[in-house]
Amino acid sequence: MIYNAYRSSRVLQVGHLLGLGDRHLDNILLHRGAAQLIHIDFSVVFDRGLQLKVPEVVPFRLTQTLVAALGVTGVEGAFRLGCERALGALRANAAPLCALLQASLLDPRVDWDSEAAAKAASKAFGQAVALQLFALRQAADAASLHSAAAAANASLAAVAAALSGYVEQFLGLARSAAEAAESHALLQRCQATLGSAAEQERQLRAQAEEGQAALTAVLSDAQPVAAQVLASLQECQAWQQRHEALLPLLLNNPPSALLSGPATVDPEAAAANSGTLIFLVSSPQGDARDAGQDSSSIVHTALGMLPAHAPLSARLLLQAAAVDKQGRQLLRERAAAAHQLAQALQQYTAAVACLLGGPRYSGSSQHAHWAAAFQAAMDLPVPQGFQRAAELAPRRPDPSTVLDGWRPLAASAAAAAGLEEHLSASAAALELERVDVAMSAADARQRMLECAASCWLAGAPGTLHGPSSQQQGPSAVAQAFAAFSDVQATAVQRLAAEQQRRLLAEAEAEESGDEEAEGEEDAAETLAAVERLVLGYASTAVSLRDATSEQLFLALGGSNLLAWLSEAVQAVDSLSTAAAELQLLLPPLLGLLCSPAQAGTVAAAVAAAADELEAAAAASNGPVQSGGDVLQSGAAEHASAAMEALLAAAAQHAAFAGLVQGLQQVQAASQLLLQPEDNPALTQQQTGLAAAVVAVWQELQYALEASAAESSPCGGGPTADVAAGAAAAAEQSAPGAPWQQCSAVLAEAVAAEVAQHLLPPLATALSGTAAALRAAGPSLARRAGLEAAAAPPLPLLPGGGSVQPPQGLPGRAGTPDLVPFTDFDDRQLPGAGMLLGGMLLEELEPDGGGGDSQAEGSGVQGGLLQPGTGSGGGAGASQPPLVPFLDFDESLAGAGDALEALEPAGNEFEGLEGGSGAGLSLDLSQLSLSQVSGGQLEGSEGSAGTSAPSLEAQLAALLEAAAEAAGALAAVGAAQYVSGLALQQCQMARQQCCAELAAFQWVNEHMLPTEAASAAASLLHSAPPLSVAAAAAAGAALPPVCAALAGWELRSSRQELLALLRAASGTLLSLDAPLQQWQAQLAAVQQQLAEEVAAAVPYSAANLQGCLQRQQHWLQGATAHAANLLELSLAVLQFEAARTADAQQQPGMLRAVPEQQASQPGADRYQAEQQDGWQRYSALLQHMQRLHDSYTAADGSLARAASELQQLSLRRQEATSLMQSAEAAGSTAASSFAASALPLVRATQQLPTMVAQLLPQLAACTGWHQQLRQAQRQVAELAAAAAMPASSAAAAEQAAEHLGAAATCLQELPAAVHELQAVLLPVRNKLLAGGRGDAAAKQQAAEVVDAVGGAVAGLSPQINMAHQVQRWLAALPPSLQTLAAQAAEQAAALQRQHGFSLHGLEQLLVGQIGTAGVTTGPPAAVRSGALTGALMLPCGAPSRRDETKQERQQYASSLLQRFEAKLMGHGMELDGGASGGALDEQRCVQQLIEAAAAPDHLALMYEGWMPWV
Repeated sequence: MIYNAYRSSRVLQVGHLLGLGDRHLDNILLHRGAAQLIHIDFSVVFDRGLQLKVPEVVPFRLTQTLVAALGVTGVEGAFRLGCERALGALRANAAPLCALLQASLLDPRVDWDSEAAAKAASKAFGQAVALQLFALRQAADAASLHSAAAAANASLAAVAAALSGYVEQFLGLARSAAEAAESHALLQRCQATLGSAAEQERQLRAQAEEGQAALTAVLSDAQPVAAQVLASLQECQAWQQRHEALLPLLLNNPPSALLSGPATVDPEAAAANSGTLIFLVSSPQGDARDAGQDSSSIVHTALGMLPAHAPLSARLLLQAAAVDKQGRQLLRERAAAAHQLAQALQQYTAAVACLLGGPRYSGSSQHAHWAAAFQAAMDLPVPQGFQRAAELAPRRPDPSTVLDGWRPLAASAAAAAGLEEHLSASAAALELERVDVAMSAADARQRMLECAASCWLAGAPGTLHGPSSQQQGPSAVAQAFAAFSDVQATAVQRLAAEQQRRLLAEAEAEESGDEEAEGEEDAAETLAAVERLVLGYASTAVSLRDATSEQLFLALGGSNLLAWLSEAVQAVDSLSTAAAELQLLLPPLLGLLCSPAQAGTVAAAVAAAADELEAAAAASNGPVQSGGDVLQSGAAEHASAAMEALLAAAAQHAAFAGLVQGLQQVQAASQLLLQPEDNPALTQQQTGLAAAVVAVWQELQYALEASAAESSPCGGGPTADVAAGAAAAAEQSAPGAPWQQCSAVLAEAVAAEVAQHLLPPLATALSGTAAALRAAGPSLARRAGLEAAAAPPLPLLPGGGSVQPPQGLPGRAGTPDLVPFTDFDDRQLPGAGMLLGGMLLEELEPDGGGGDSQAEGSGVQGGLLQPGTGSGGGAGASQPPLVPFLDFDESLAGAGDALEALEPAGNEFEGLEGGSGAGLSLDLSQLSLSQVSGGQLEGSEGSAGTSAPSLEAQLAALLEAAAEAAGALAAVGAAQYVSGLALQQCQMARQQCCAELAAFQWVNEHMLPTEAASAAASLLHSAPPLSVAAAAAAGAALPPVCAALAGWELRSSRQELLALLRAASGTLLSLDAPLQQWQAQLAAVQQQLAEEVAAAVPYSAANLQGCLQRQQHWLQGATAHAANLLELSLAVLQFEAARTADAQQQPGMLRAVPEQQASQPGADRYQAEQQDGWQRYSALLQHMQRLHDSYTAADGSLARAASELQQLSLRRQEATSLMQSAEAAGSTAASSFAASALPLVRATQQLPTMVAQLLPQLAACTGWHQQLRQAQRQVAELAAAAAMPASSAAAAEQAAEHLGAAATCLQELPAAVHELQAVLLPVRNKLLAGGRGDAAAKQQAAEVVDAVGGAVAGLSPQINMAHQVQRWLAALPPSLQTLAAQAAEQAAALQRQHGFSLHGLEQLLVGQIGTAGVTTGPPAAVRSGALTGALMLPCGAPSRRDETKQERQQYASSLLQRFEAKLMGHGMELDGGASGGALDEQRCVQQLIEAAAAPDHLALMYEGWMPWV
């Protein structure tokens, strides 16, 4: 394929130079065996394609089909290479090619125009023969044609004069007869209409009376219905008032039953709290003791002795003990039921306050909707009121609609829960990882500083290294950092290549249908790796500068080599922030994707944007790359249209707007390192952003569809799919959850932007820094001002000392020790900028603080810069002590003792990713300070005896290790900080999503499928309980509530709460009768006890009465408390039953309710009552609808009858008017007929004689007709010869038309006269035999009209044509003579022009006329072509040989000039206009390809060329 594309490009290039055209698909063949294109038919050459009827404006054929056949590279592969090489080879041999072409063009044996000249001469000869023949025939036939025209004209005039009067008279009488007949018919129709109108009026009036009676009956039937509506309205309003009073009572003034403690109903709590004793001879606890032995009883309290020792009868004590036992059991059961009711009511109150809008929730009852409907029925008249009531009446909601509303809420809640779990796990992992990374970072930094100080001092004067090392010490540091920068640049390039490989692998997997692809971890690792690299590089650079000199990173011109680094730090900071914000968009995005209606609008906008992007790519001849040339105007318009479509969708959906904004932030952050000249234009930024949004949205849709397919592989319908998906999403730790797949899509989008726009300029900046350091290294010692000997560096103190720069070493005042990231109380996500932006960016500024040795410095600790406190760089500068890392973190206070246990054995340096040591090739723990300063390294195992690396190489390795450790620490800290803030926002988002889902679940739980309800319940149970205090703290808009509600929490679903209320209410209702019986028994025992105490211990009677009164008071309070709770619970159950009565009703429930109410408990009874009410209201509404339909039908019937009566009246008036006009018109027509009847009869009697006299004059019409037809054919041949001027050709066509009309008239007029004669003879005989007088004339005239009407109707147009033909025949001879003269003149001109003579044509024509008579058309010899040579005799024209030679030379010169111009690229059109000079091969081929593939050029090609295929 590559070879064939290469070969085709050479053929097309040569064809373009030779001007080869006519390259349609019939002239390009395909060799099936070799897959090669074979060109044929080279007749259209030397740019003759531009002279075709549809000019060919393309240099060669390069349509979409050919471009597609070139493979994935298109014209940019072997095709372009072949064109460029072919053009280069042709230019190298331009001189011999031009010489060969000129020899071919000037070859006298080749006549390039011979074929065209022969065709032109043949055409001219045919035209001249036709012209000359017409002139000769007209000269021969002029006299006879003139005489025939004159005779025909005279005959036509006589016929017209004789018959015109009779025809006009006859036609007038016929018109009068027709008018009279038409008036009579109209009169009869009007009489029939008036006759039927009376019967129709009677029927319509009967129909109107029936409609009025029906309306009266409907209004009569509506009166009892109106009474029922009023009763139902009052019932609904009463229910609504109860419901409206319930919720404010719970929210603003909750009853004491909900606020009081258990002592109100629990006897044990009452005895423990207030000392109130309830039982006579036993304790509230009911201990297993003998009756009468309990000291916590009323008898013991009143008498001061145990019941067994009291002077009471044994029978009374046994009765009291039995009553106590029964009461204890009943009161415990009532206390438990009351406690359950109180808890359920508290949860219900919290749900109303936090989820359901407070008092507005009462409007969701069926009674509110029914009341509105019935109120409308009462306020409006009967038909309108009934119709309005039907519109306002509540209807059963559609389960599919409810499920569509539940799906996005469940998806958002599931995503928020999964994201919170993921962020929590990440925060915990980062907290553990930071402990390991911090120690490694501090150790690596200190070792790097030791080696850097030793290497730097190697160039100081007076050192042991000698004078030559004065330039080598600082230079080695610069060279080491340059090598380190190259290594970092290579790492950046490796990251970009890895991201590209991953994208290609995902594309291949998508094409092959393999769903296994790398997940979010690989995409997120790209950004994390870039963040570690940039932050580590920045921290290491600042540390090295502080340990050496400010001049280290200054170029020879004084510019700061690390000026770009501040923008790089800002870029990774912004990217980490934008990536976290995109992840926080997952809950609303999933909710948007799971909403069919909203997702459909966004998908439509995305599809429109995708179409606009494709159009923009087509307008710009390929995909637009960021940073390229400015888009064409058409592409810019398409890009703007794509962005407008996306912004319109973003204005309607906040989640989609957040996605667009987040991707825009990612795009802006990834382009911070671009140079000003490389920054893309606004249109290109819009195109890139629109493409990113379209791609991300489509990937999100695909991920969601794939997740739905995996959750229900066996089908089961949409409800089962959604429920299964939500249930699976509840287990967020399981892989493959929808939010995880969508999270991977967002992470991949960020990684793609980083790889495309951030990594290339970052690698370039690192490489540029390395090159500049190598160039400035040799002069670094001189610029740093090393003048005095430096003391050796201090050793690293294991207890916390720091490395101090020696005296005389210009540098920073000190390097503070490692400090951790601090916790910022900020709800935004500024990323690492809060930690690195303000300090590290200040250090990286060209004129930042710390540049002077006397300025206040900053230290670098593990990749983080903290403000320094020392000043001065001399020997006396104080250094702060090294502080343990964990002492700065209050959350890890006391964990410092664990650092020794965490330190690995052997002091081996651990890695930075996951705590592993992979990726480090140098064992830093084996590098002692003396070895580093001495330039020696102990070889590791396996390398003993080898030469030690140079000090420069050691420093480079240490720089790499320190940067990796510092970057890892900074990245971990930044990630910990960002994830912490993200976790806070995610928790708030989860709380909001769960609240919205809980509210929807509460309102529509009875309409949800079981799978969906259970899935939502699992999501809500995993969330923290909802309370008024938590909702207020989260900023939710709450209705005014009582302060006591703050601690009430919602922990159950609606069904669970209602079930608890039903059970507890049923328990209280069932305990009512047993408690009353027990109280009666208790009263009897109390009476006996009081009597015996009064008799036996009278001094204790007063105490006993007091205890019994307190007992009765508590029992009354407990009963009232339970009654209040029961009343509230039943009201709540009543209200909730009213909300769901539409979904709870069953067939036949209306009949079963009265029987069931007597046996059901209260809760179920209320449910049945609500269902009964719903059915009664529905039946009433149906009755109202039937009445409305009956009223509408009766009213419509009455209106139709009235309308038809009105129309009938109008028709009667119209019929009456028509009758009057018909009578008048009939009378007028009859009078006219009577006046014309007698003259017509007399003219008809005389007409046969006149016709007999005209027939001899028409006998010669046949001969005249033939002569005129012959003349017509001759003139038609002249007009078809196409050799006459336009005016002469039009005159010939007009003459032929007139001759044909005259010949037709002469042929048809005699036949019409003969037909009239045949009809007149019997009519005349009948008229002669008939009567005389006006009365007989009317009848005879009518008979004449009937008998002669057909013949006269055929004769009338012939007579009218005869008048016109007379004028044409009079003007015919002069016009034919003029045409003959023009034809002869034109034939002579053609003979002179083409050098032939037609002198033998006249003799040939005369001979044929003498032998065969008159003929038409060219002679037979001329038609066969036998006499062509004889007739084309030379007429003495001068020879054109010299003229032909001169034309050939001019033609050859013009072709050579065009060939050379195409070959060298002269005069080709560029973007800014035509080129003034020659173009190189690349630009020339580029212009040719663009011209050949331009849609504007292809659209101008001939349709048979098939440019679009």
